[in-house]
Amino acid sequence: MAGSINTPVANATLDFLFGAGVNALAPATYYLAAFTVAPTNAGGGTEVPSANGYARLALTNNATNFPAAASREKENGVDWEFAASSAAWASSAPIVAVALMDASSGGNMKAWCDAAPAQAITGAGQAPRILAGQFTITVP
Repeated sequence: MAGSINTPVANATLDFLFGAGVNALAPATYYLAAFTVAPTNAGGGTEVPSANGYARLALTNNATNFPAAASREKENGVDWEFAASSAAWASSAPIVAVALMDASSGGNMKAWCDAAPAQAITGAGQAPRILAGQFTITVP
């Protein structure tokens, strides 16, 4: 799964590193959102509706979830698993992307990644999972 940080985060990072003095503090917790239509670096996409057990997954911003970057890439260090569904999500449309958000609802997308393979939640008891190393953010 290849993904990307969005344009505002890329710009803030460049400003932080090179001259603008912007304080680019990261949140203590990110929230992983699942999408049935992938976002782009500008945002958008279609997040799974908050029903049938879907909620964003809280992820502590630490070295376990986000180990040190290498070769201009950052990957998740452990499996990330959403709570089990109570019924089908989003009319069983497959999850095609996930994104790191700065709030448990609403908020701002910080990075996103395609979900490969796409995962359809077609009934109760299913829990989508992003395996360690599958969420990859690359800085070109």
